[in-house]
Amino acid sequence: MYAKNGQKLSFTVRTTAGNKRRELTQQILQSQLKDAGIEMLSDQNAKAGDLFGELLPVGDFQAAIYAQVLTTLGPSICNIACSQNSSPIGSKGGNNYQRTSIPDLDSVLTKMDGELDDSALQSEGKDAQKIAAENMVNLPIDPLPNILLWNNKVLGPVGDNGVLGPFWNMNEWGVTG
Repeated sequence: MYAKNGQKLSFTVRTTAGNKRRELTQQILQSQLKDAGIEMLSDQNAKAGDLFGELLPVGDFQAAIYAQVLTTLGPSICNIACSQNSSPIGSKGGNNYQRTSIPDLDSVLTKMDGELDDSALQSEGKDAQKIAAENMVNLPIDPLPNILLWNNKVLGPVGDNGVLGPFWNMNEWGVTG
């Protein structure tokens, strides 16, 4: 049993009700954590509209499995990780549902939002990821696969872009006969 001061560690993980992949992820986590002496409850899942419209925005969760997506074409994640994009628990506001508040991360991500130099942007991005990792901002337990398959008859610079998706430069592709 995993405990502190005689109290067993127990927490609830919420996710989208009816999303079989996420519910299966909950079941796997629950089993693995149980083996480690940690109780994980999963009885408070909610419909997507309730989870994303009501519960996450006000901080009504202990832990949650969801995919937070970018709302900008820029590579910065300030909109989902900077402290100015969150609100106090119980209040709606911003996309920073986890209420990340790390001044060093805020500084780098805010700088990235206005960065025009690609090499500086890459360097700042690495700095931001290092700070986020050191502070365990989130734990990527449910990544969606992003796979691009193509035939060798497709010519041109084919490749996936993490922000714009796999078809970002489709205008530069061609097909051989």
